[in-house]
Amino acid sequence: MTDSFNHDPFDAAASNLELSEKALANKKEIYAARQSKGVKLMIAGAILGFFSCVITMTNPIPELYGIILYGLTSLAICIICLGMYFVFE
Repeated sequence: MTDSFNHDPFDAAASNLELSEKALANKKEIYAARQSKGVKLMIAGAILGFFSCVITMTNPIPELYGIILYGLTSLAICIICLGMYFVFE
């Protein structure tokens, strides 16, 4: 019973330091995964925006001009902004 009260305070500080290092490493992994997800979203949005631009300029289906110009472009911008949120947050 007395052994539990007679512990070295430096061992406790060392274990706290190890825990804080593990927590910091875990945070870095989470942030890296989040940043990777953000970059992927920005790339997907840029590709969608490029295709929207090319389809709008070629105008293969005149009835869908407004949907492609305003719909796909707006969707691409929203996806890019969501990716930027993940990267910069």
